[in-house]
Amino acid sequence: MSEMPALIRPLRVLVAEDYKVNQLIVQRILERRGHRVTLVEDGQAAVDAVARETFDIVLMDIQMPVLGGLEATQEIRRREAGTLRRIPIIALTANVSDCDRELCLEAGVNDYITKPFQPRSLLATIEQTVADREAEILELAASHTEDSTAESREPMACA
Repeated sequence: MSEMPALIRPLRVLVAEDYKVNQLIVQRILERRGHRVTLVEDGQAAVDAVARETFDIVLMDIQMPVLGGLEATQEIRRREAGTLRRIPIIALTANVSDCDRELCLEAGVNDYITKPFQPRSLLATIEQTVADREAEILELAASHTEDSTAESREPMACA
């Protein structure tokens, strides 16, 4: 694997993958980039981990025991509803059809990577997805600041 420029900061990455070999491959790719990796083997464990810990991104296998990746993503999104929290989730799957991609996006994933994947492609997708989410957060913060500033400039109504 050729060197890529490092992301600005190390990420905390949750990898939900039931196949041990894939876990080890993804873990090694991510740790070589300086990211901290937490591994879980099913969708329910992923939902529980997201509720318990803070992650910058989730890599979610779609076909797992106990609770599949799409169902786990839907549960994470349900729990985020009404909050500003929206953890980026990238689906990892061997399914390559447009229909499969649409199902993933409808479930609430931010992006989709088919297995097998190249390390460079995985890292680029992670970094772009995190950058997109951080840009969204900055936009929300800026619009909130603009709203607060505009409200403080409005003249007070006299009774």
